[in-house]
Amino acid sequence: MWRSIEACQPEFQRESPYYRLHFQPNAPSRGPARVCYNVPKAPHNFEGFFLHNGDMLVKAGDPARAKLMYANARIVPSFSSWAFRELLEERIRTADERARAFAAPDPKAWPEMMVNSRAACTGCHQR
Repeated sequence: MWRSIEACQPEFQRESPYYRLHFQPNAPSRGPARVCYNVPKAPHNFEGFFLHNGDMLVKAGDPARAKLMYANARIVPSFSSWAFRELLEERIRTADERARAFAAPDPKAWPEMMVNSRAACTGCHQR
């Protein structure tokens, strides 16, 4: 996930993941950089990417950075129409407790991640 962000924004700082400092509102429609933005095939790619990335940081035991990563999804205008915005807000509110739950030795006790949820594909592709 870090490499994906850095491919889009080479100056992105992992220690302080405020993507808003680097966001460019004009998405290219062709070439590799098109995956860095919302595009017709994935109208909420940006939001879904940061939801997934935040989940991965929570699972890795880094809820503080996860909250910042999740919050990056809010910076695009399409966030207000995203069907999963409340799911993202809930993830921010519960990041600390979710990180503690991932420390459980039994994976059955682990919280759901975006990739295993109803938002798995639709988080990026649903209009």
